[in-house]
Amino acid sequence: MPTYGGWTGKTLRVNLTTRTSTVEATLDKYKDFWGGTGMGYKVLWDEAKGVTDPFSPDNPLIFGWGPLTGTGAPCGGRTCITSLSPQHPYAAVASGHMGGHFSAEAKYAGWDGIIVTGKASGPVYIAIRDDQVDIVDCPQLWGSGIYRATAEVVAAMGGSCQVAAIGQAGENRVAQSVIMTGYSHSAGGQGGVMGSKNLKAIGIVGTGSIKIAASKKDWRALVDNAMQLVGSNNQAVVPNSPQPWAEYVSSARWYAAKGKYWGAANPPVETGTCDPHDRQSVGYRCFKSDPGAFAEQFTVRMDGCHSCPVRCHQALNVPTAAKWGVDPTAANTCTGWWGRGLMNNAKVIAGLSTQDANLKTLEAYVVGKHMTDDFGLHNNYGTTDRGWAFIYGADKGVTWIKPNVPAAEWTTLNAPGGLFDLYEKGDLNFLMAFGKMMAYQVGELGKFLAGPVEAGLNKWQTGVPGVTTGSPGILAAYHADTSVLWWANGFPKHHSPENGGFVGALINTGYNRDAQNHCWSNYLSNGLPTAVQRTIADAEFAKNGYMAGMGAAIDPNNTCTQMNQQKAVAARWAIARKELMDSTGLCSWMWPWIASPLKERGYAGDIALESKLFSAATGKTMSTKAFDDEGVKFYTLQRALTMRSFNSMHMRVLHDQLPPWAKVENHAGAVAYMGANYYMKSADWETALDLFYAELGYDQATGAPTRATLEAMGMTDVADELDDLGLLPASV
Repeated sequence: MPTYGGWTGKTLRVNLTTRTSTVEATLDKYKDFWGGTGMGYKVLWDEAKGVTDPFSPDNPLIFGWGPLTGTGAPCGGRTCITSLSPQHPYAAVASGHMGGHFSAEAKYAGWDGIIVTGKASGPVYIAIRDDQVDIVDCPQLWGSGIYRATAEVVAAMGGSCQVAAIGQAGENRVAQSVIMTGYSHSAGGQGGVMGSKNLKAIGIVGTGSIKIAASKKDWRALVDNAMQLVGSNNQAVVPNSPQPWAEYVSSARWYAAKGKYWGAANPPVETGTCDPHDRQSVGYRCFKSDPGAFAEQFTVRMDGCHSCPVRCHQALNVPTAAKWGVDPTAANTCTGWWGRGLMNNAKVIAGLSTQDANLKTLEAYVVGKHMTDDFGLHNNYGTTDRGWAFIYGADKGVTWIKPNVPAAEWTTLNAPGGLFDLYEKGDLNFLMAFGKMMAYQVGELGKFLAGPVEAGLNKWQTGVPGVTTGSPGILAAYHADTSVLWWANGFPKHHSPENGGFVGALINTGYNRDAQNHCWSNYLSNGLPTAVQRTIADAEFAKNGYMAGMGAAIDPNNTCTQMNQQKAVAARWAIARKELMDSTGLCSWMWPWIASPLKERGYAGDIALESKLFSAATGKTMSTKAFDDEGVKFYTLQRALTMRSFNSMHMRVLHDQLPPWAKVENHAGAVAYMGANYYMKSADWETALDLFYAELGYDQATGAPTRATLEAMGMTDVADELDDLGLLPASV
């Protein structure tokens, strides 16, 4: 067996039932699956046969990263947590993703991954100090939030400790719960799995280092080159305000500007013009200001993850938020602020002056962040907050909630100081009340909000005999609603038809939760004009062995054009890169870098960067195409796991379907492919699937991988097992 860099060579396995830990040789067992989700899929394939309950002790929980983690590769701080998912109606495979510093600390402690099995007899946390592993009883932490649990584990293990913990939501097996590190970096969906094992937290202290196969000089040159090409969050390469160096202006996430300050820094820091040749200003570029421009005066800094120069987490200090009983400091990014989204803005700001309304809105961000992150709640990428708006509706819950809760619960919800009363008054105490109801699954409403969503909808469709009357029609209404944006089988849309038309839709339908795949949407939202994007795509893909004319995969702004082969290739490529990001430790919120901010390069990036970094770190030299093929292999194993959970090969019918709201036939007067709605004809979707399956080597009739495809990927064992289960398409 050759010796590679990048990997430590050891994977930790912890059996909580027997309270033992063992060491596996990573490259003996997982060399073909690398790490992160690739390793996670392999563990589940081998060890979760016949498991249908995600809360079973037999459901492995795999914490994974990859060979680029801890190497200093830019944006290399991701942790992927893989298991059978409690959010999915068939308990199909899914992964949550978190940033922070947990994965790097684990690598420095000497571990390529952590596999947790079994169930402890009582609450415990796992304490890892390099190669010393202890299982520590912690009954005093059970029932506490993530903040206290994290602080106490750090206090016990030392200030350099990195912690992954769950809150009350995970303890109570809430499907919509998270595992969190660093107080604001969360992996959604697996919190309940961790709670079902009586595992409150994992703490890690690492004092080692990572071997890199390349020379220090060559590695430094490669990282320096990458740093020239990095843009801002989601690889924005065009600023969103005029800059003296910039040819273009866009709505991309490059927010820095002259006169725009981190106002609460001491002293305030001007983000400035951030010329792309100035590497020292990269960390100023993002400044997303998710809570709005008013938040700038309360911004202390931008924060982020291990080895990431971009820093997409906004750290705030809003002193007046303390009156709601929370710490006035808070940090988060993007949908991490989702707690605020539960509140109806008109109710929050009713009767207030503009200044007071802006301040209260910002307070709601802080209160909502602390509620979700301390309880450890996940909104399933918008499902919880959008679903709440749907079921509460304009009639205050009369249509959908009242028929599905006991009369006494309905009275409590509507009583003075009750949940509905707080909501109607715009009282921010509503956020904590809502979180507690969801985290503890209080009443029928709390159980519904806690998920899984499909189970709740099915229950509310028919009601409970003698208790509730049910709401016939709620399933169809929920699935068709264009504000809920429900996709299928337990997950919402995430960068789907609105980000790339058919390419986005194909990417979105491939997984068992929101796809968490930014590889294509990052490129489309980089800020460059469509003509420039197409020119770059033509050149970058062609020189790396892909078909000519890949720019034809890119639709003009605010339109969606007919499906073509280039779009199928783009969807395959994006899915491969998402799996490669997750299996090497890179961040799909930033990578890949097809474009750059450098005018002298024609704004071209380098889609070979990831394979170059992988080759240099590991010594396992790979071309870009070979690298991408590995990503398709990982995705195909995920597909096989999904088929096993569905007990069906018929993914085309059962899994890969457009939701009702995306079909043009369901929108009177809508024009297919035109405008921002991207409604699609069902017949054209079938054409898209045909082309996509052909690129993946999947059976056209079923959407399942064929034996020939699996064997070509080195997964004959997977083909044999699927065949034994009657899940392998017949050979053509």
